[in-house]
Amino acid sequence: MDTIDIISLGAGVQSSTLLMKADRGEFKIDGEVVIPKYAIMSDTGNEPDKVYEWLSFLQSQVKNIEIVLTNNGDIVRDTLKGIENHERFSSVPFFVVNDVPIYEQVLKGYRKVVSEEFGEIIDEPIYEDGELIEVKKKRGILWRQCTRDYKIYPVRREIRKLLGYEPREKVREHVRLWMGISTDEIQRVKPSQVKFIENVYPLIDEDMSRLDCLRWFQENDLPLPPKSSCIICPYHSDEHWLDIKRNDPKAWEMAVNFDKKIRHMPNVNGTVYLHRACVPLDEVALKDNQESFDLFDNECEGMCGL
Repeated sequence: MDTIDIISLGAGVQSSTLLMKADRGEFKIDGEVVIPKYAIMSDTGNEPDKVYEWLSFLQSQVKNIEIVLTNNGDIVRDTLKGIENHERFSSVPFFVVNDVPIYEQVLKGYRKVVSEEFGEIIDEPIYEDGELIEVKKKRGILWRQCTRDYKIYPVRREIRKLLGYEPREKVREHVRLWMGISTDEIQRVKPSQVKFIENVYPLIDEDMSRLDCLRWFQENDLPLPPKSSCIICPYHSDEHWLDIKRNDPKAWEMAVNFDKKIRHMPNVNGTVYLHRACVPLDEVALKDNQESFDLFDNECEGMCGL
């Protein structure tokens, strides 16, 4: 069985390191230097401009690996169209808040019931809602389908296409899919769910952290890669949102406008927000040195932000 090596490219720090080192023949598998044939990037249509600029730089630098671009639509356009037309669209893990009314409980009377514990007949109190006491806010998060639909599935589809297979046709080759995950993201290491694909993690095999990846670019006199993630990703830390607000006005304006348009979604019981504070994005108090838990690495699985 032939083995085909392919890189899953996100054009962020780790996958860019993986691509550049692999192109230079710096990875070995079973003692032999292996250079993947392809690097596939699935574009959600919502990366910051600096990521697309960086992708052009990678294309100018890589000599031995063919960079292939694919997509499954535009995540922002598809989401807004689905909301407007009440059509199916991939769920993004937006934050939702519901109003939960709390009422005073008023004793209405009693009824005779058999006690489950002792088997005796007892008087069970019956209560009814009385005066409204308060309305509490209950927060939640929507189901995540975006990584699967805009990253994982398009890459798998492109692999089949590159190998010359039709949909659902059995793949005879063994594909090693190189994932740009570093030692500080070990929780993202997962086996492939497709029989003909084996996920491999060369950066982890070489004990490389994200800092090691950045250091590699510095040592080779190369510019540093940007972080790759959708502008509208709900998993951004407050630090990341503040960076967008200060340094990418175009992306910030787009995110703010998008946030306003997702407030009410079909089949969602509650009010929807892009930021975990469940207030409009342009009203969030983003401050320097503000403690903030970055959900991105912990939650956005698969190939996002690599």
